[in-house]
Amino acid sequence: MRQPDAEKLKEIAYWLPRTCAYRLLQEGKPLPDWHYLLTGDPESIHRAGASVQGWSVSELSVAEDDWDDYVIEEKP
Repeated sequence: MRQPDAEKLKEIAYWLPRTCAYRLLQEGKPLPDWHYLLTGDPESIHRAGASVQGWSVSELSVAEDDWDDYVIEEKP
């Protein structure tokens, strides 16, 4: 996956999840202790209860016309 450059990141960071490393770093905030980039363990996010595992669905399993029924808007 190609990483966004700094200028592009400024444009898109507002819609990224609050726990996204790109967003946190762009905002000058530290990564959470459970973050994969710190732990090196891809399961650490699940153990911390910070993932969407178990309550999200793939867009491939939902008809495109129904996507709006599955969008969750994050509150600030």
